[in-house]
Amino acid sequence: MRVARCKTDQASRSRPRRSRSLAFAVLLVGAGLGTAPAAAGGRPDITVAVTQLTAHLDPMGANANVNERVSENVVENLIRYDFETSTVKPGLATSWRMVDHHTMELKIREGVVCHNGEDFNAEDVAYMFGPARYNGEDAPGFELAKQFLGTFESVETTDSHTVRITTSLPDALLVNRLAGWMGQVPCADAFKAAASWEAWGQAVVGTGPYKVAEVSPGEFHRFEAFDGYWGEKAPAASFTLKVVPEMAARVAGLISGEFDIITEITTDQFKTIKDGGFEVAGGPTRNVRMLPFDTRHPALRDPRVRRAMSLAIDRQLLVDTLFDGLTRVPNGLQMKAFGDMYIKDFKGASFAPEAAKGLLKEAGYDGTEISFRYRQDYYTGEVATSQALQQMW
Repeated sequence: MRVARCKTDQASRSRPRRSRSLAFAVLLVGAGLGTAPAAAGGRPDITVAVTQLTAHLDPMGANANVNERVSENVVENLIRYDFETSTVKPGLATSWRMVDHHTMELKIREGVVCHNGEDFNAEDVAYMFGPARYNGEDAPGFELAKQFLGTFESVETTDSHTVRITTSLPDALLVNRLAGWMGQVPCADAFKAAASWEAWGQAVVGTGPYKVAEVSPGEFHRFEAFDGYWGEKAPAASFTLKVVPEMAARVAGLISGEFDIITEITTDQFKTIKDGGFEVAGGPTRNVRMLPFDTRHPALRDPRVRRAMSLAIDRQLLVDTLFDGLTRVPNGLQMKAFGDMYIKDFKGASFAPEAAKGLLKEAGYDGTEISFRYRQDYYTGEVATSQALQQMW
């Protein structure tokens, strides 16, 4: 099979039409908070080297992994997802209950203050899920957030610290939607005062343990501890996310002390990092790596060709070699974080190269070249994985 690799950026990727899955590890490397220079009060200032920054700090402004590593520090959920236990717990809402099959009532936590000093209450929730930001076709966050919150019909207050969310149909995933990143709620007064949606995206105001301090688009984002936070005190005085696209430069910066933490590191760099006295951390994340097929391509219109490409991928070999066994191959588009909805005995994509060859012969594939586009390690080991896939095909 003729598959050519070519780099691309996020804007030029083909729209996904069919997909198969591959789990991946995000590897976080650093010396630990205690080694960074201490700021006032004994808390450190942390610099993190990353491959990319989000273009919009409101979760409804951009849907990307680079949002999620930041947004929960700034903008909080009504219901919080606990990554250690794969369960949910109170966040900005202290409790919630189903009034009927279409209506959830939530009690909003009292004493919560926004980064601009305003009180956070039920009005903030109703407004930020309303037509000004989300619930309306002309709202700036509608097109993106409707994929996650599509059942929302209305959000209304019943008193200063109680809201009711009404859905268009019974929604078994409503708690999960509110615990996901589109369920994060910024502060309404600051949103109303913003000059534009674009300006808001660079200066989002929330209730989280950190507030936006300085933004240089495409270069760095700096966040400072918000000492008016209602919960546990932020462990760092500040943290800065700095764009460093090349992995070699990130590793060199870590060793030299320029950076305290670096992300997206492949396993071949582990020894160098550990020999420098640093710690390697990471493993499977709540994410699934996918392969989109563009069915507008003449060869990919035939589902047998797409199936053959999936069967030709030795996913376990990728895990064992490129990721040193630190992640795992998912059994379909699901993960253990699904809890009771996780189907343990579901069979995911398999590796069957002879069956793949048979499908290609049956489909009459004539060797037409297929372009395979990828980015410069937006995901950990993306380039190496792309090279391996091309060789398997």
